[in-house]
Amino acid sequence: MSVARLSAALVVRFDAVSGTLADVRLALGAVGGTAFRATEVEALLEGRPADEDSAHILADGCVAAISGSIPDRPSLPYKRHAAIGLAYDSWNALALCPPCEPAWG
Repeated sequence: MSVARLSAALVVRFDAVSGTLADVRLALGAVGGTAFRATEVEALLEGRPADEDSAHILADGCVAAISGSIPDRPSLPYKRHAAIGLAYDSWNALALCPPCEPAWG
């Protein structure tokens, strides 16, 4: 048996004319009873440029959504940390800008 520790799905439409993100959809899994859409994060990214600042917003938003979803779980510290790497991996998979890395400092 394999148990997911954390999962994410990120889908965006890139508006090449304006250089911005549109139709942003983000789902997080293994951080609650069921997978869920992180609509607050989607709203923060909507209309933003595809740049390093947006990647940072995505990572921070994932951490906040997970923290709100499982505030009392013993796995929360691990999942918050793992969410940062997963967010940047998801962002970089879009290949809309040069690869971004988290600032672990």
